[in-house]
Amino acid sequence: DLVSFLWPMARFTARTIQSGVIPLWNPHLYSGAPFAADNQSGVFYPLNLATYLIVGEPSYGWMEWLVILHVWIAAVNAFALARGLGLRRASACLAALSFSLSDLFITHIGNLNINMTAAWLPLLVLCVHRALTLRSVRWAVGGGAVLAVAGLAGHAQMLLFLLMAMLLYVLHRLVVDRNEGMRYAAGSFLLAGLTLLIGLGGAAVALIPAYEMVGHTGRGYLSYEE
Repeated sequence: DLVSFLWPMARFTARTIQSGVIPLWNPHLYSGAPFAADNQSGVFYPLNLATYLIVGEPSYGWMEWLVILHVWIAAVNAFALARGLGLRRASACLAALSFSLSDLFITHIGNLNINMTAAWLPLLVLCVHRALTLRSVRWAVGGGAVLAVAGLAGHAQMLLFLLMAMLLYVLHRLVVDRNEGMRYAAGSFLLAGLTLLIGLGGAAVALIPAYEMVGHTGRGYLSYEE
């Protein structure tokens, strides 16, 4: 997908943005088609925007550098999570290598938007962990920002996995903290809800059009079995 799908989209996005226009529409496909509403376009993903503004239309070499960058981001975020959970430096390095070089990132090395989204999973879990254990609004807001960035990266299924991981961690904390009482549990729900609200709200510019567009695609009519 990197050479045949994502690279052409990146070049079109960069060319359109540099002309001073937000690429909401693709006039070159069919008789014209929504572009930013295509979830995999990743038009508003911050690291994509930085690439377009700095280098213009990216070469294929730049696309490969983005692949490497997100493997590195995945490693750094996994290291931060491990250290945040109290693991020693050597153990955290092992966690970083295990996550960033896992089957997901290697098998999908050509599916950049999958890896872009997945790379933020450990940092999201760390933010939610800190928010719930420290009762910190600041960490909850930070988690929301991370979730928003992941949501803008352009892969709905992987974003769903991030949300599921967050939900599982919140449920874990409710079990661990079950003796703290209902008021404490309510506070945990509010902090997690704040993260969710900021995350989905921040990515709404990409997620809402994508939700509207999916009903007009062939995949939108597939049954679960298909």
